[in-house]
Amino acid sequence: KLDEEAQKLKEEEKQLELIENQKEANIKYKQRQSDFGDLLRSKGFLWVATAHNTIGAWQQAGNVLRIQPETRWMCLQEDLGDEVDMNVVKADMMRPDGTEYEYKDRRQEIVFIGHR
Repeated sequence: KLDEEAQKLKEEEKQLELIENQKEANIKYKQRQSDFGDLLRSKGFLWVATAHNTIGAWQQAGNVLRIQPETRWMCLQEDLGDEVDMNVVKADMMRPDGTEYEYKDRRQEIVFIGHR
């Protein structure tokens, strides 16, 4: 019987903690919404320091955020196929002055979609 009571107490504590976390999240959401408006969606790609050769895909809708490996960076792919215009790929790796970026096409590029 003592184990049942201890388990029940533990569950009640978890529930109270969850309620407190939700209150805190709502306060932060309202502040964020006041400062920036509603974020509806975001997507793009990113360069992760621990996965130097792999594009990280960023996808967010509502409260769901997914970050996962996508593919290798274009500068690392030897055969991109006939349908890929290599001039466009190479231009993506160049500075406006015509010199190549040190890390070629590796970068962060994320778009945020929302409204005020």
